Amino acid sequence: MPAIEQVWDRYRGRGLEVIAVDFREGNKAAMQRFLKQVGAKFTAALDPDGKIADAYGVTFGLPTSVFVDRDGMVRVIHLGQMAGLHRSAGAVPALA
Repeated sequence: MPAIEQVWDRYRGRGLEVIAVDFREGNKAAMQRFLKQVGAKFTAALDPDGKIADAYGVTFGLPTSVFVDRDGMVRVIHLGQMAGLHRSAGAVPALA
């Protein structure tokens, strides 16, 4: 989460939005406690039935980060931790 927060802080002024999706979780209070604990300030949503994950083809490899451009096109799907992603091939700056 700290890497995602860093990227969001750096590029949100250029329009980058981050939405954390809590896969198969329906407890909003637990999600909010976790986000507060890790210092995340970006938007989060619950996905108790896995419908959001299904829509993006996320079936394994959590955490998974899906980067969608302004036109709604999926540009990057990254499995695992985000550390260093914002430095690789300009993936995130190209989306903002």
